[in-house]
Amino acid sequence: METKRRIYRNNYKNEIKINLNNIKHNQLAIKRLQTSSFKEEHLIKRRNNIKIGEQKIKELTDKLTKLDNGMLDDIINKEFELSKHEILEKFNRKKKHKTELREQKKEKLQKFYKKNREAYLARRTRYSNFRYGYRQHLKAIDTLPQYMRKNLKKMPNNKGYIWRGCWFFGKRQENPNQPVIMIEKRRNLTKIRETTATTIKIYEKRYRERKVCISRTVRKPLKQFGNKITFRR
Repeated sequence: METKRRIYRNNYKNEIKINLNNIKHNQLAIKRLQTSSFKEEHLIKRRNNIKIGEQKIKELTDKLTKLDNGMLDDIINKEFELSKHEILEKFNRKKKHKTELREQKKEKLQKFYKKNREAYLARRTRYSNFRYGYRQHLKAIDTLPQYMRKNLKKMPNNKGYIWRGCWFFGKRQENPNQPVIMIEKRRNLTKIRETTATTIKIYEKRYRERKVCISRTVRKPLKQFGNKITFRR
């Protein structure tokens, strides 16, 4: 308790010293004003400041006496508890603010790393798909049957074969106003894909039987430039 009293005692003494200095300053100012042509209101203001300072010194002196007699101990303890509570609240607010900033920074970093990782994985996937597709294309070229190679030399450019998922078009000039016809040979089945400007038809043919249409799809236009419409291939 004595430590708390000492803190308050020093505070009161400092306030008394400040008020004494203010009184001296106002007394000197009054002496200067009395020998000058300043108005009376300036003198009144300085005298009021002196009275206020003397009143404060009297109050502080009474507080010092009560402090030494232990009459302010309850008030001091309450004020100390309030100060501790305010300091603790301030500390908790500061800690909460720091935690929020840390969480926000962590969330931003996680989003940044996630976005970069997704972009990296997407690039790797595209590259892997490209390599796989290119290898499959080379395999299809290497394994293309000889009779297909010969037929392609005689076929127009809008006709060809589908072999292992790759499209091989004829070497000759295409026939105008004719659909794109792609033939896919399987063991006991031949699939024929016929593509026009507006439809895609797929036929199946077994041995010497007639071809049968198994699906018909209407092509959706992608873009329109004036009167010209482009379709999906």
